[in-house]
Amino acid sequence: MRIHVLVGTDDTAFADAVFAACERAAEPLGIDLGLSQLSGQAFAVEADGDTPLILTPVPGTADATAIAALPAFTVEVQPENIAAGGGPVAGTNAQIYGLGMGGYAAALRLIAERVA
Repeated sequence: MRIHVLVGTDDTAFADAVFAACERAAEPLGIDLGLSQLSGQAFAVEADGDTPLILTPVPGTADATAIAALPAFTVEVQPENIAAGGGPVAGTNAQIYGLGMGGYAAALRLIAERVA
């Protein structure tokens, strides 16, 4: 199974930490990860339309076309160390808040359970 993780941040160290946390969580689950970092609050969907997607941080505002293009199973992670960016993005299937880096592991497990 392939899952794409999309991190919207200018902080490369944070993005690297997210990617490392996801890789640690994905390995025992047999998940193939796609990893993308977007600068700032730019919002775009770089994942294939059939690939489950994890978004972070939650955009404060998002283009409706981009939201409509999200894969069928999308999980947002809002780590406790990022200020909320305006709340959940409408139309997504799940949101995980306040779990820090553990939220990525939780999101990967959630997708793996629901998609399997």
